[in-house]
Amino acid sequence: KHIGPHMSVAPGFENLQRLRVFSPAPHVLHVKLNRPDKLNAMDILCWQEVKSCFDIIRSHAEARAVLLSGAGRLFCAGLDLQAAMSIFGNDSAQDVPRRALKIRHFGKAWQDAFTSIEICGKAVIACMHGACLGAALEMVSA
Repeated sequence: KHIGPHMSVAPGFENLQRLRVFSPAPHVLHVKLNRPDKLNAMDILCWQEVKSCFDIIRSHAEARAVLLSGAGRLFCAGLDLQAAMSIFGNDSAQDVPRRALKIRHFGKAWQDAFTSIEICGKAVIACMHGACLGAALEMVSA
């Protein structure tokens, strides 16, 4: 059955904080980065949501194409540096191996999100406006 415009398309999508998912036409899903107050800058929650969203889309039999856009005045400002600093900080008391594990976790979340876009099995069209910076370039290249 067709899911109407501007409605959640599947269980789980309605609970996303960083993304909004709509079905503007039959067989088309629209995934919108939804953090305009931060210029859609990506943090770890954004990457986790991108991964889970595109994992669901991968199994969505009716979808054939996905539009990827950003809310607000630009597509995406890339990495949320403030969020990254809160993860890595300036904790000189922390030993090197623990800092390395934090960096690995951060990088793995990033890569898993973009890989989920690549392997979703649908045509993904990035609808960029304004700016597409840093990590956003990697995302739209997936």
